[in-house]
Amino acid sequence: MSLFSELKRRNVFRTGVAYLIVAWLLMQVTDLAAPRLFLPDWVPTFVIFILSLGFPVALLLAWAFEVTPEGIKKTEDVPLEKSIRRMTGQKLNYVFIALLSIAVVVLLTERIKGGGSSASIQVASDGRIPIAVLPFDNLSDDPDQEHFVDGLTEELLNSLAAIDEFRVISRTSSFTYKGKDVPISQIASELGVSHVLEGSVRRIGDRIRVTAQLIDTNTDSHIWFENFDRELTVDNLLDIQEIVSRTVADRLQVQLAPDEHLSTAPANLEALDLYHDGTYYVRRMQLGDYSADDDRTVFEASVEALEASIEADPNWAPSHATLGMAYHFNMHLDDQAEKLRKSREHIERSLEIDPTFGQAHNSLGYINTVEGNTEAAMASYDLARRYYDRYHWGLAILLFTLGRYDEAVEEYLEARRLDPLSTPVHMQLMIAQRCAGQYRSMLDEALTMLRLEPDSYFPKAMLAQAYIEIGDTENALRYAEELAASERSDLRMAFIFARAGQFERARAALDSDEATSRWLRAAPAAVVLGETDRALDILETAFQRTEPEIGGYAQQFGHIRCVPALMSLAGNPRFDALMEKLDLPE
Repeated sequence: MSLFSELKRRNVFRTGVAYLIVAWLLMQVTDLAAPRLFLPDWVPTFVIFILSLGFPVALLLAWAFEVTPEGIKKTEDVPLEKSIRRMTGQKLNYVFIALLSIAVVVLLTERIKGGGSSASIQVASDGRIPIAVLPFDNLSDDPDQEHFVDGLTEELLNSLAAIDEFRVISRTSSFTYKGKDVPISQIASELGVSHVLEGSVRRIGDRIRVTAQLIDTNTDSHIWFENFDRELTVDNLLDIQEIVSRTVADRLQVQLAPDEHLSTAPANLEALDLYHDGTYYVRRMQLGDYSADDDRTVFEASVEALEASIEADPNWAPSHATLGMAYHFNMHLDDQAEKLRKSREHIERSLEIDPTFGQAHNSLGYINTVEGNTEAAMASYDLARRYYDRYHWGLAILLFTLGRYDEAVEEYLEARRLDPLSTPVHMQLMIAQRCAGQYRSMLDEALTMLRLEPDSYFPKAMLAQAYIEIGDTENALRYAEELAASERSDLRMAFIFARAGQFERARAALDSDEATSRWLRAAPAAVVLGETDRALDILETAFQRTEPEIGGYAQQFGHIRCVPALMSLAGNPRFDALMEKLDLPE
């Protein structure tokens, strides 16, 4: 009998195939279970190694031994006429078929959840894939590692935002869900995303374990799940960020250049830790997440941490740029000019280090806007557009300042798409829509914001304004009455009451001592009442009582240009003289 025939008779081939299928299934189970059980990265590799060693052993056992009714015996001790290897082979055939069926099911499941086709990748109206990076959970024993975990999450967010094919939701909106148990479907609906990246971080001593998972929000299924267990070094953190970014891009079928760098990192871990501490306080300032009594404390904490980060690594651009942001976020404290000078100094230093750092160009655009350097601001935003995904809000503010309201609306809309839960963006968008005469859109936006913040004053005021402009007096008065009652004053709603024909009520409201401080409401009401001189008195008194801010009067009086009732005074010598004194940018 030939060797091939003998191998076949002894079921060596069947045993080998069955072993390979079982081994493959075990490797798939290990690959899925290891991250969820927080097993080290080497476990799947170890399983493959052991299974590889077992393969020749299984073949050898199939050759040397035979299963008989009396038990397992050496093949040479079993006479051919008493051998039941044919029956064993048939049973192996059934096992082989069952294992193949299981393997097919696993392959199909992986294809449905992880592979997909290009048609399954949903894109937004701008052709980009909308994705949110949710705040990673801090699984460290030390709760003080929260700043580090939040910072690592933001770095992952920034790495993905650097990929043109992704529309990544801003930190302001995605971190709304921090510490909350919100269904993925709800998050997807509120943020308008098709995919979510979430995970956890555990920092213990000189080790770090990062778990990341990518979820398809339409099916609530995992597209990818991986665990990283590394020594805690800056290079390893950077490596994890790049692996996660590139893997997400690969799973969502986005092609990246092989040498494309998605992240930067400081020279040492001390600088990074201090930077994350400082960024935590800067974000609190940005969101107004503190009481008035804590205003200076939060600012000083941010400066202390960021200055220490710069001392640990003077040549890392993000620390300088973020310190610059801290100064201009708190320029209302003390000397505004000095705050802006320090802000510009650090932001320009960050650009000396890295001329492609888009966040710094964006901040410089805002500083130039505040200072009234509109040409320089536009140049900064042109540069920010090349390197940074989140320039739209700042550019919208600049365009609004220039009186280019329709263009400002478009930029605000894009800022809202990136940051859909940001109250300031919603508010400023509605103001721009009002100035652009887009009252129907303003109405829709106000209703949206009211659903998000049912008790907020601002959307109700904008609803009253929108309804009166489109001729729906009944609804305009409904909101005006509610707001007047809540403030126990008709002054803010005087314009609505005047437009609705309640002239005496509006006149009585204008008799308030606060009419000058509420000039944007009071003066237009006086115009509607036909009291031009009174309107001009209010405007001129407000101007006389107002000290010009850095950059002139644009921030305080720029709204005059988008109130038709006030602009109807053009040609009146007193009004024209006032506008000349204001010298609003164009």
